[in-house]
Order: sequence, then C-alpha cells, then structure tokens
Amino acid sequence: MRPAIGRSHAALPSVEATTSQSGRSGPDSAGTARLEFRRRASGGKTVLGTAFAASPLRLLTPANHGDAAWVFLASLGGGLLDGDRIDLDVEVGDGASALLGTQASTKVYRSPPGGAGSSQRLSARVGAGALLAFVPDPVVCFADARYEQTLEISLAPSASLWLADGYSCGRSARGERWAFSRYASRTTVFRGGARSIVDATRLEAGVGPGLGRLDRQDAGELEGSGRSPRPQQTPRIEPGPLADRMGRFDVVLSLLVVGPRFAHAREAILAAWSPGSSRGAPAPLERDHGSGADSSSSAASVLVAASPLGDDACILRVAADRFESASRALRSSFALLASVIGDDPFARKW
Repeated sequence: MRPAIGRSHAALPSVEATTSQSGRSGPDSAGTARLEFRRRASGGKTVLGTAFAASPLRLLTPANHGDAAWVFLASLGGGLLDGDRIDLDVEVGDGASALLGTQASTKVYRSPPGGAGSSQRLSARVGAGALLAFVPDPVVCFADARYEQTLEISLAPSASLWLADGYSCGRSARGERWAFSRYASRTTVFRGGARSIVDATRLEAGVGPGLGRLDRQDAGELEGSGRSPRPQQTPRIEPGPLADRMGRFDVVLSLLVVGPRFAHAREAILAAWSPGSSRGAPAPLERDHGSGADSSSSAASVLVAASPLGDDACILRVAADRFESASRALRSSFALLASVIGDDPFARKW
C-alpha cells in the first residue's frame, strides 16, 4: 500500500525541532524511533518537536488539512527478519493531536528452528486533553514466522486514544494460510497511572484446541465397521492446526476507542454494531459486504461485534475472509476519526 496521503496533501514535514533519520546500525540504534508531539501556542496545530528514527526505520510526515500531526513508519528492509527488534517511543504533549501509522502492512519473515523471532514494542504517553490515533496496517506473518508485539499506552485522565490493530493469515495465495509458528500481541492501557484495559492475543501452532477427535482405541474399533460413534463417545479435543481453528476467516481487526474526544464516535460504534442495536443482532452480526445483505449463515464473509468498556471506551472486533471486506466494515468508524482530527488519513488507502 502507498502512504495514506490525501489527494491534495503535500508530503512535507511539519517539524519544528530535532529531526533525524539515522543510518547507523547496532544494539543502541537499530530499529528504534522517538517521536514527541506538541501543540503550538498560537493556532493550536500540533507539530513534531522530536522525530528520530534509526535504520531500518524511516519516518514519513505528510501534511494534512486538520490540526493533528501525522507520522507514518516505513522499513527499508520491507519486513522483519528473525532477530529484528523494533522499539517506538512516543510522547504526545498536553492538548496535542497525533496520528501514527505505517506505510504498509508489517511483513514478518520466517524464523529458522531455534531462532529468536521478531518483535515490536510501542511505549506511548498521552497528556491532558491530548489525542493519539495509532492506526498501523495489519501484521502479515509468513510461514514459520514467530512474532510478538507489546503496546503500552499511558493516558492522562482527560486524554483520548484511537487504536487499531490486526493480523492476517499470511500469504494465502502461496498456500501459507495460518502457517506461521507464533503470533502474540498484548495491549495495555493505563489511565491516571492505573492499568485500565488489557487486550491480549496469542496464536501458536500446536497450542490450543483443534478439531474434535476420537481416542485412537475408539477410532480403531469403529474403523471398517460402518458404525457411528456412540453418544457417550465424545470426541477428544487435541491441539490442531491454526487453519482449523480460524475457520473461514483470513483477517482479524480490532479497534479500541477511549476518552472524551471520541465520545461521539464511541456512541456511534456501539449504536451500529453492539448486540441488539439497529444494525446488530442478539448475537454478533454477520454481514455479507459483497451483497450488502445480513446473514447468520456460516458462509457470511464478515463477523462484526462491538462492546462497551466502562463508561467512555469501547472495542470493535472484525473477522473477515478478506482484508477488503474487513476494511469496508471499518470504513464508517474511521470516518468518525476523520471528523475529530479534521482530515481523513484513509481517503486513498482503504
């Protein structure tokens, strides 16, 4: 995908202080980035006070028509290799508005047997009345890849957060559907210094329930007999391939919305997608976006559900058979983000 730059946006940096794109490599600089956003005293627009990135990371800072400062991360290597570590440190000052995304999906290459895998860490602090929108493209793990990410966001009591996260099955066109070894993600949100929200996912080959199987002895007795299992012969659940557990879905996206500046967006998301809403149902809604018709059949292409988290937060989950279907399901929600920050970062991306 190309950087999320609107039709009339100029790719010009809005940086007032330290800017550095380091080509150095080594244990102290490789794969690190530091960003500090602050609000101008006059005009109220947010600018970058500090923007540092060490190889293989690069920073893209497109201008936009709103009040927020935008930064998109790009990688010179095209993806993460075994042993790669990416470390992002973000500071959003009081009253500032920041959007942080990626130029394209994060590709994770295979890890050899005994390899360390690759990882990313984001540590962000968001000041009073400030806003952070973190909107990376989904992670794509190739066959035999091992990947772990940790997101830790500390919000002031009056700060707001828009956090999108997601992952796909991998390179399905190459027969690598859910063929990676491990994907782990953990998001922790602190508010006023106290842990408020924890959202964790772990997908690991050979760990977790697979398809039901009869015990070997029972299966041997039935083989060739033409008889069906007796009612008391409950299939034993064994660890199974990830593809079996993920069923027909090839992409999973999440959207976490927190804080007062997204109060209207939270209400709109819950009204549209929570169970019992006008678009929802007693169970999470399945919608075939190809035809526009709702469906509860197993063939529906998208599963969408939203849930409130306390008084001023919510989470939206999307599972789909294609990224295009999942992104269409989220498009109306992201239009709400554009209404808050004053411009649409996905006008020519999704």
